[in-house]
Amino acid sequence: MRTIVVSDLHLTSRFNYKKYLYLEKLFSSADRIILNGDIWDGHLVNFDQFVRSDWKKLFPLLKAKETIYLYGNHDKKQLSDENVTLFSNIQAEKYTISEYKINIHIQHGNKIAPALNERHKWMPANRIIFKVVQILFLKIPLKILGKKFFKINKKRNNLMISWREKKLPKNDFLICSHSHLAELNLAKRYANSGFIGHGYSQYIKITGKKMILVDERY
Repeated sequence: MRTIVVSDLHLTSRFNYKKYLYLEKLFSSADRIILNGDIWDGHLVNFDQFVRSDWKKLFPLLKAKETIYLYGNHDKKQLSDENVTLFSNIQAEKYTISEYKINIHIQHGNKIAPALNERHKWMPANRIIFKVVQILFLKIPLKILGKKFFKINKKRNNLMISWREKKLPKNDFLICSHSHLAELNLAKRYANSGFIGHGYSQYIKITGKKMILVDERY
């Protein structure tokens, strides 16, 4: 079985045809798809706007696969409704693959390394503010530095590694996302599926007992 773990697509009601074609090809290549959080962005649009957008063209393909949707901090469960079943077969906060001699635990990661607005509840959840923040502190730095910009989130990955070492059995594996910093550390039995956006694509691919980190442009 070919399994891919993708995350942090941050889809909105705004449609990107180039990204759509890439995702269509990627999803078609897998038998099982794990959507590991922040698939749509509830900080910028509501769930109904996302569901009614042209991204719905991907829904039949996702439903035809074995698709598991795990909630993130931008697409929390309370922000959506029963229409999550339009693009996924299973919905949960975390998921475990137990088909091999080890367990592979998958979750978004924000419960381990909370985002700034999760740590500080006083921060306003205003979409205009989030849009301005996204432009100033994401799009512009990404344009200048490329994906290297996300190295500022290395601390989040380290927190997830530390959590795995404390909370999970020695041989179990943890796959998170959330930090947008892709990583595959076999020694620490940890992986981060990175993000897909702004022309960059990172995801985890599992085929049999082999796990690899794919890092490419689209």
